[in-house]
Amino acid sequence: MILEAIILIIEIFVFPGFLFLLLMSFFIEWYKRKLFARMQNRVGPKYIGYKGLLQPIADFFKLLSKEVIELERADNHVIDLSLLIASSIFIYVCFFLPFAGKPLISFEGDLIAVLLLTSAASFMLFAIGWSMSSPYGMIGGMRLLAQVIGFEIPYFILALVPAYITKSLSIFEIGRRIWPSLVSNPLYLIPWFISIPLFLITTQVELEEAPFHIPDAEQELVAGYFTELSGRRLALLDLAKDTQLLFCAAFMASIFLGAGSPFFQDPLLCFIITVVESLAVVFLVVAIKASAARLAISNVLDIMWKYLTPSSALVLAISLLLGGA
Repeated sequence: MILEAIILIIEIFVFPGFLFLLLMSFFIEWYKRKLFARMQNRVGPKYIGYKGLLQPIADFFKLLSKEVIELERADNHVIDLSLLIASSIFIYVCFFLPFAGKPLISFEGDLIAVLLLTSAASFMLFAIGWSMSSPYGMIGGMRLLAQVIGFEIPYFILALVPAYITKSLSIFEIGRRIWPSLVSNPLYLIPWFISIPLFLITTQVELEEAPFHIPDAEQELVAGYFTELSGRRLALLDLAKDTQLLFCAAFMASIFLGAGSPFFQDPLLCFIITVVESLAVVFLVVAIKASAARLAISNVLDIMWKYLTPSSALVLAISLLLGGA
């Protein structure tokens, strides 16, 4: 009993829990910055740690030590609370992902719960911009809200495609069953294959990466909804975005690629496969970011409402038809 409690505490706070997720988020940030720099013929982080590996950690603690500039006409309490809730949610939803063979939290229907929680976290980011006195922050927040409302629908629909293929609403069970389900019914390869690039696009929108970084378009809004953030507030926002990137990459790898599914009995192999597949997703996200120019907000909304949402519904309908065939 006591040993089980100690093991549970270690899993929650060390691996694959809080400490691991923090370090993995910093590693993903370093990987993203090095990739982006290489694609632009730059060096990227190089001084702190081997190949600059410790640069994101140094940046985080440096921001924590900086002064927080209080805004006179802004709701500073809402800003602080929104940052804490957003970063906490993105860390918490990572507990549902099978980094070490089995997630810390798993139940039938957790897919829906995770999708709702990530939507709430995105709304918290909107609340940051809306609570500022700066027009840059408010406009950036409104753009973020418009973008979130547009992409959440196809994001939800596409996440249901592997759920229907595997007949489960548990992220762990979807990852465990996806390959056996595709092998047993090869017709499911059609909607599965089509949904992967569509889901990658919606992931790009959720992460606000080019060409969908309209909430913080530097040419128009300086930095959008986080223009006025400084010190520990900016550190918490960076942490939230890093953990969001980690979650989105591992989430896509889990439900579409069955991250580590053949090796769930071996935690080490499962961890390696999950990390490799997550890094592959990050590579695709960064490649799109490095090769695409920012779209206008009208174009982004047109893409989401006129193309992504109907296409996602069509893919799910094809899955339903094939399941009934």
